[in-house]
Order: sequence, then C-alpha cells, then structure tokens
Amino acid sequence: MHDDEGRDEAVIRIIMSEVEPPPGRMGAADLLAAGRRARRRRRSTAATAGAFVLSLLAVGGVQLLDRDGPADPPALLGPAAMTSTTPPPPCTATPLELGPKATEGSVNAGSPSGRYLVGFTSFKGTIGSAVRWDGTKQQRLPVPGVLADPLAVNDSGLVVGRYQTGARTVAWAWTGSGDLIHLPIPAGYTGAEANAVNAAGDVAGVLFGRKGTVPVVWRGVNAKAWPEEVKAPGKALAFGISDAGVVVGTVEGEKGSVPYQWDAAGVGSPLALPDGTSAATVLGVRGDWAYGLLFPKPTDGADPSAVEQRKQAAALAQEKLQPYGPEATRGPGTAAGFPNPAATRQLGIAAVWDLRNGTAAVVTEGRIGVVNSRRWLVVNRPEGLAELRAPDNTSRELPGLRGKPDSYAAALSEDGGWIGGSSAGVPVRWNCP
Repeated sequence: MHDDEGRDEAVIRIIMSEVEPPPGRMGAADLLAAGRRARRRRRSTAATAGAFVLSLLAVGGVQLLDRDGPADPPALLGPAAMTSTTPPPPCTATPLELGPKATEGSVNAGSPSGRYLVGFTSFKGTIGSAVRWDGTKQQRLPVPGVLADPLAVNDSGLVVGRYQTGARTVAWAWTGSGDLIHLPIPAGYTGAEANAVNAAGDVAGVLFGRKGTVPVVWRGVNAKAWPEEVKAPGKALAFGISDAGVVVGTVEGEKGSVPYQWDAAGVGSPLALPDGTSAATVLGVRGDWAYGLLFPKPTDGADPSAVEQRKQAAALAQEKLQPYGPEATRGPGTAAGFPNPAATRQLGIAAVWDLRNGTAAVVTEGRIGVVNSRRWLVVNRPEGLAELRAPDNTSRELPGLRGKPDSYAAALSEDGGWIGGSSAGVPVRWNCP
C-alpha cells in the first residue's frame, strides 16, 4: 500500500473523482486534506483492481451552457452511434511492456503525438516504479523516494512529475537520458510538484508553503530554471499548461473552488460556473479546451461554516470510498438539468471549457480522462467501459484485454488514433484507425 497520510501536498488530479466532498463550500485546503488518502487508494487500486476505479465514475450526457445567461433546459445525450454506412474498424488494445519482475501497471498521461506514455509498473501491489513507454517499449525512470509519479510528457519525451521523500514532495523532470533534474523552489517553500509540460518545455505546477499553495511555471527544465509564481487572488493550484502558455487550475474563493485560467502573460480570469453549480476545478488543458469537474449547489440551502467544512473533510479522508454504478445518477434532475443531486453533489460532474468564449460543456456519461485540441475526449464510464468521444458525440469503445469491461483511459493523441490507459490491471495502448 502507498501510505501518504503524513504528506502535506496536494494530489488534485483525482481528488474529486475519488473523494466525496461535503455539500456547500469546500476550499483548496479541504480538497488537499480529503485527497491524501485517495491518492494512495488510486495507486494500489489501479494496479490490482482497475474495475473498482471505474466504478467511481459518473453517468450522463453533453450540454452547452453559456457563461452570462441561464442554462437552457438540457438535452441529456448519450454517446451517439456511428451513423456512417462504412463505420471505422474497431479499436485494438496492445499491452505495454512491463519490464523485469513487474506484473501490473497503469498509464498516467501521454504526449500529444501519441508516441510517449508515462505511468508506473509494480509487482503484485508493491510500491511501483516510474516508467516511460516509447511505443510499447518501457524504460524505467531514475526517480527515487516513494510516490514516484510521472504526471506529464511532451513530444520530445520530456517527463515531469513528483516524488515523496519524508514529509516533502519534490518536483522533477527527466529529459530522456542522464540524471533526474530537481526543479528549484524559492526560499520559504517546503516542496513542489510538477503537473504538466508543454511543447516548449515550460512546466506548470504547485509550490507548497506554510501559508498555502501557489501556482508556478518553470521556464525550462534545468537546475537553474527559476520558477515564476502565477499571481492569484488566494490560494491556488495549477494543473495544466497549453502550448500557447495558458495555465489552468483552481483558486480558493469565498464560496468554494473557482475554475481559473491564466494567459501567457500571467493575467488570470475565472472560468464559467454554470447556473446550478457553486464550485469547480480544472484538471488539464490542450489547445483551447480545458477539462475538469463542476459541483452543484446544495439543494437544501445549507451553507456549512468553513470550520464545519474542515471537520467534514477530515472525516471523509478517513472513510473508505464507496463505489457506485450508473444507478447513482438516475432519477429526477435539478432545475439546471443535472442528474441526481445527491450523487453529483458528492462526486461532481465532468465538464469541458472552451477557453475562447468561456462556455462550459457538461459531460455526464462518465469521467474525462483527457481532452485534445480538437475537443476529442476519452471518457471512462462507471461500468468499466472506456470510450473515445468525438466532438459530434459519436463514440468508439476501447476494448478490454479480457473481452469484458475493465478499461481505463488517461492519454489521447492529437489525431485521436492513439490512446493510453490500463486494462486487466496492466498498461495498454489502443489504436483507433
């Protein structure tokens, strides 16, 4: 098991898909506390029971919502069937190389070209090793410590991530050869993590300090690459950076977490919160598209105090996660047209933001694994199905290695033809001609 209860850093990518936040206001500090135990569960679960991870995912359709006006009554759409008289050939799955003694593993992310994938491999649930795959061939990364997570890779094969040493989290980069590069942090901070990298080698991440979290961009990946702090109106977290230099993440506001973007000059602005929602987090970006999770407003009018929120978050961090299936989102929608409020308030609603005009698209038939610049998605559904979803909402199933639903997708190429993830507890590359 991966025991990170003592760490003081955020693992936000999967916090909201694996932790049930209490209704009402929930700030960045609460998200961090609630996510610590979730990260450990995700690593061990991904290696030993991928289907359980998928049982945490939500269900629904797609709806466009405008930033400035009330939402139209939603048309909840399921994935449309391919309408062409000559449908494309099925996607095929190929297991990735595990390396000596490894028996399981998972993919965390991939490069836009589809050539490189990064993740981890392990032996029967033991602490895993960080890995980069070139095609299907694996190369173990020289990452020390525990929780050695590669979180992003670009088309040059540059990998960034974090590892844990004692109570400190270290941001690192690896260029494809040589030693690991430790990304520097300014005085006054206790640690950092690198969450994303773009084509130019700019790295977006988070600095951890006694007063909270600060989003940051390292310009380059060497020991002298000084981090540029991204100005935010409060505690903030950065999880993605586009090739144009746009950074996305979340800011802790008065009423909860606010989805945020910063342009290449560092000027920040909030993203849309559609009617019926009170908070959101943005988890990644590719081109003009960002993705993350929305959280509906409480339906009972309750607005617990910040103190009560922290108590609830601390309690939740100690509870076991309860999986749920498609039935969790069935039932009457709210006024905003979302699924069962009891389920969505706890687990959030997947969403895509168009950074050009501020609109948000609600994807309620699963959790988004990643988006590309053409707004193709990989969507993970609660019954263990992973799909490639096109902008017109047509979808193609990503088959499992055992011929049954047990797939999870986390990487997508720009042309939509190459996808990385896991099936039957092992890392997989899908080809969708």
